Amino acid sequence: MKVSSFKGFTIDAIKSLFRNKTISIATIVNIVVTLTIYGVFLILMNVIVANVNDVESRLQLKVYLKDNITVEQQQQVKDAISGIEGIESVYYESKAEALVNFKNQLRDYAWMIEGYDENNNPLPSSYVVKIKSSSVSDRIEKALQGFEGIDDIGSDKVLVKEVSKISTFIRIAWIVLSFILILVSLFLIMNTIKLTIYSRRKEIYIMKFVGATDWFIRWPFVIEGIILGVIGSFISIGIIYYSYFYVYSFLNGRNLFSYLISPNVILIQLTIHFFLIGILVGIVGSIFSLRKFLKV
Repeated sequence: MKVSSFKGFTIDAIKSLFRNKTISIATIVNIVVTLTIYGVFLILMNVIVANVNDVESRLQLKVYLKDNITVEQQQQVKDAISGIEGIESVYYESKAEALVNFKNQLRDYAWMIEGYDENNNPLPSSYVVKIKSSSVSDRIEKALQGFEGIDDIGSDKVLVKEVSKISTFIRIAWIVLSFILILVSLFLIMNTIKLTIYSRRKEIYIMKFVGATDWFIRWPFVIEGIILGVIGSFISIGIIYYSYFYVYSFLNGRNLFSYLISPNVILIQLTIHFFLIGILVGIVGSIFSLRKFLKV
């Protein structure tokens, strides 16, 4: 396509948008609403997935040892753990270290265990095992069954599995909702283009009879659909980005989420997703709307 032709098609598309101002504005508003809902789910999914990954990266398991465990039994337990695939690191935490770490975790509430010290310490010694995934903890539990000197095995696997279930649900919901919202946007743009085409149907028929190609007729409408999609995308990006920026500034550091995605990363994701959707929906909607009128 020549630059001059493209410029002419674009001017025709813009004129058509202003000619059907009310319909164009209504379509843009509807696209903004649908894309904003899509964007909220996109952010929610990304935040949850990021937090699941963050929890899994810090996943650890504790093998609590009995107070009367022998040095030989202790070494056997360590060797058994170290031989399991999926272990990142293993280190020994003494009773004294366990008490200090517990006090640090309690922070302002450490006064609740002030009566405990090295001579009066109810916490057991343990092996702290950093693992790559929650499935490794099952292998460790099986491998250590029957070992003398082990009191209990504790892990965060239940938490991770529950969070993973939520993450899976959000992913599925996002895919289904994305499909529905894209169809809605497509329907809205198709209706707008159809109304424009209907008002210019005589002009289209004349152009067909004098030998104009299908794409020569299509281009102004395709560009019109793209413009509607891009304007709707641009407004949606602004609404979601600034809303998320406010929420991010408010929640960051409040421990509601261990990990929040940077607004700049969100902006990049929104821009890529929304403009691709806006352009694609605009093109597809315009082409499908014109099919009936080009059959002359």
